[in-house]
Amino acid sequence: MKELSLDDLKLALSECATLSGEADFVVVGSLAILGAHPFAPAVLRVSQDIDLFLLKGATLEINRSIYERFGPDSKFSEEHDFYIEPVGDWTVATSLPGWRERLVRVDAPGGAIGWCLSPLDIAYNKAEAGREKDIAYLAELFRCGIVRPSEIKAAMDAAGTTPDTAALINARVQAAIARAK
Repeated sequence: MKELSLDDLKLALSECATLSGEADFVVVGSLAILGAHPFAPAVLRVSQDIDLFLLKGATLEINRSIYERFGPDSKFSEEHDFYIEPVGDWTVATSLPGWRERLVRVDAPGGAIGWCLSPLDIAYNKAEAGREKDIAYLAELFRCGIVRPSEIKAAMDAAGTTPDTAALINARVQAAIARAK
């Protein structure tokens, strides 16, 4: 695991754009924080990978090419100490409404553009996923003051989140709050 930087993200975007012939990528997962907070605390930027997908939707062929060229067993990974994980728009299928309007633009060399999830959307998605590492990340977002629990609740209220989903997310937010103390 490496403390990744905005330069690492820009490198990943440029390489994927060159390989695919496409310019616009959505960056999801923990490293999307680099869009809104390029100098976020190191604990929020430690990762082994950058998750992204084509804004217009990736084909299996493009994702396979990205994985083969930049994935965990690639020369790229050996040289840069991180890899690129091509995912799909399924990763945001249950995100809060309006996530696209909250994307944060990152321009990279060669005309590549990263559209990073906003901190609110990262936090919500982490709470929704609910894995141990997601709760730990969410706790750090709270501890650093990047996202407040009340923002997640307000966004869910505005979105009309179902009571069952809201209860699950709220329980995970409470777990992260407890951990952040």
